Amino acid sequence: DLAGIDEHFVRTIEGIRTCPSQKAWDTGASAAAKMALTYYATNGNGSVDDNLEGTLGWVTTTWEGALEDIGPGAFHPLRYDQIPEYTTRCVELRVSGLRAAVDVIRESLSQGLVRWSCARLLSHVQLQTLLTGSHDVDVSLLRRIARVDLPADSMIPTWLWDALESYTVEQRALFLGFVWGRERMPSDTSGLMLTLADKPLQGDEHLPTAHTCFSTLEFPRYSSFQVLRERLLLAISHCRSIDTDFAVTDEAVNID
Repeated sequence: DLAGIDEHFVRTIEGIRTCPSQKAWDTGASAAAKMALTYYATNGNGSVDDNLEGTLGWVTTTWEGALEDIGPGAFHPLRYDQIPEYTTRCVELRVSGLRAAVDVIRESLSQGLVRWSCARLLSHVQLQTLLTGSHDVDVSLLRRIARVDLPADSMIPTWLWDALESYTVEQRALFLGFVWGRERMPSDTSGLMLTLADKPLQGDEHLPTAHTCFSTLEFPRYSSFQVLRERLLLAISHCRSIDTDFAVTDEAVNID
């Protein structure tokens, strides 16, 4: 999916491909394309021809940002009737540029996880699960690996497991992302850790806190299961960044 890698490129190509008419192409469309691709037809020696300024030539950019001639000549202005061929060649160039990277990834996976000849026997869902883990959360596994650093009479662990069991698959995945920074259970769970810690000076009005580097989840001293369930759900649904990924400040967050 090219859009998942370079959305700007895909939007630019789509804008060119869907140009509605010759008139639109001759007026605003080619100028927009010129700005998007940072290139326009020249007179052949690198200087801009006043008659061609704002006219897209037969070039596109590679993954490295270099200009690539993909047609009858970079300095030939692109005509409206040539748009389908041009956009096809643009996409083909980008896709071909990924093949080397895909080959390296395939080789690495075959050495570390599964032989590629065996991988062909798996469905795409099975292969994805093997490589990236399961989207559903095994609550019983979390219960087994959890280290509880809470008062002996605390109900927090029991309420936490019950809350996770009551959540949807998507909400449990959000919980993983909140605690670990990833929303899938790995295939190999031997190294997983989870610590439940106490925030003794905080109560029902506060949210739980996660430290992804240490797989630690800190809970205020909630008064009931319902409070914990609602506060945890609020935290995992709206606190999606890790540490200061987005430089969130107190002024930028307003929770009533």
